[in-house]
Amino acid sequence: MRSRCVPTLALCFLFGGAMRCTGQSPSKPVSVSGYLMGGSEAAGERYSVELVDMAGSRPPGYLAGVDLSGHFKLPSVEQGNYTYRVRNDLGEVVQTGFVRVEAWGQELAILLPARRNAELQAGGAISVTRLAHQPAKEAKKELLKGQSAGGKGDRDAALKHCARAVEIDPEWYEARVNYGAQLYRAGQTANSLIQARVAIGIDPASPEGYINVSAALSTMGNYPEAAQAAARAVELAPQLARGRYLLGFALLALSRVNEAVEQLRRAESFGPARELLARISATKSLQPISDGGR
Repeated sequence: MRSRCVPTLALCFLFGGAMRCTGQSPSKPVSVSGYLMGGSEAAGERYSVELVDMAGSRPPGYLAGVDLSGHFKLPSVEQGNYTYRVRNDLGEVVQTGFVRVEAWGQELAILLPARRNAELQAGGAISVTRLAHQPAKEAKKELLKGQSAGGKGDRDAALKHCARAVEIDPEWYEARVNYGAQLYRAGQTANSLIQARVAIGIDPASPEGYINVSAALSTMGNYPEAAQAAARAVELAPQLARGRYLLGFALLALSRVNEAVEQLRRAESFGPARELLARISATKSLQPISDGGR
């Protein structure tokens, strides 16, 4: 099941005795791999790991996804000193630290921050309705299969298993949210919007349904309602970067540039927000990004 809590950024790090500072110069590329521990118990969550050199740049290829067991393997990396960053599936940095990559390669054991409660959402609260709902075991199995398939890029299998989870337990919020997200990624925007609105009906106090609604409405060119949905998500969970990104995106399309820039700057940890800010900065005459074909 996808994490319902954004872990607090921590600066502590764990290398299992692997960190060394010998001062030797970078030479031939070497292997870097490792695993995530703690936090949300990494397994079953979606993270990525990147290495950034001490000057702040990241050579192409120094980025890897973390598999469902918590393991990751980077392509060949030049020897030297790096900052590592772990991001969750929203693009937010949840852990960072320092490492020196030596000639014999490197295996990192990265400790994620502990979560206060495995079911506590980013907004800081969870509705009584969801607390009272116990999802069916078969629905849980189907949803996990769907998330795993989606992580491997098997969209058809992801849709099939998520749809089955919803069929088994139609009142399970997480199943609706995940199914809607898979539909959106598959280009089935209208169906994604339906699932997102049903999720909001199940739990109007959680942000993910509003985030999915905003993404779908923006794709359909309905920016006023997309902005409203994203604003509600931000109200419920101010620290969710994706909600602020979607709000900024919709506001920019409505020519509300100053408001858009404020939201995007607060969402800079989410990659697309940085890219959109760069486009705004490079544009002399600011115009709506799209009319949505309307």
